[in-house]
Amino acid sequence: MLTNAGIDRSNTAVRIGVFVAVVVWAGLALAMIASLFRDAVTGAEVAASKDLIGPLLTGTGVIIAVFAFLRDRQKIARDRQDSKSKILYEQARAGLEEAYQLLRDQNNDRITWVRASRLIAQSQQLADSILSSEYRTAYPLAEESVRAKMYEALTVRGEDGARNSLPPAFFFGRKDWKISKLSLDELAKATSTRTKVYSVTDDHVVPDVGAINLAGRSVLVVMDFLNFRSDYQDPLDAVEHKNFNAWPDSWGPTQDARRYLSHQEKFIAVAGKLFTREKFRAERN
Repeated sequence: MLTNAGIDRSNTAVRIGVFVAVVVWAGLALAMIASLFRDAVTGAEVAASKDLIGPLLTGTGVIIAVFAFLRDRQKIARDRQDSKSKILYEQARAGLEEAYQLLRDQNNDRITWVRASRLIAQSQQLADSILSSEYRTAYPLAEESVRAKMYEALTVRGEDGARNSLPPAFFFGRKDWKISKLSLDELAKATSTRTKVYSVTDDHVVPDVGAINLAGRSVLVVMDFLNFRSDYQDPLDAVEHKNFNAWPDSWGPTQDARRYLSHQEKFIAVAGKLFTREKFRAERN
């Protein structure tokens, strides 16, 4: 794979070659000028000086060819890098989308979760290999889109409308996880694997007896994906706080929103009581 370090090393070698060619060309040019000056001073014929015209023109052609090669080479390298980055970006985005499709129905199938977690991990590895700045900038948008949908799928809405985490029974693999009231210890015992003995005959197939608990690493990968990366930069942090008291000058669909912002700027409610923000900060200090 083409890397930034590889491109830099290759470009350095080309620059050295160009520098050497320029030095040689400059030497020929200076030699010709010196020869012409000498002939002019001494009154000698310029025939000897003419002998340098051919090499000088040849060197000029070489310099032009080298610069053209360098320009085309850099463009080819950038195009190759963009092409590879596009493939990595599309594959990473497709992997995340497929992981979401596997988990969107709130199933707690062990194998399905392993598949989804592998897709997430592989997609993030592909994203880390993207070199093109444009695709590196675009990938977090694709990741955030899937993260938002997966957050909706892997949470349950409580009676108050808030989004709550899935209960432990879900991760223990219980099919009745929505209504199960078992404790963690009871869930562990109820879903533990058991040794079963079967007779092997030509007429019967021995069934597979596997674990139903979700694999710990698969759960960790999926749950970590729901959180933002440590290097995530919230674009809202760059939004400047403007005049929240400008609601009297607003109209249409923004007016009530600005009234809300104006109120939030002035007051804060705690435990059913309303305070001005200045008074609240003063009392806390």
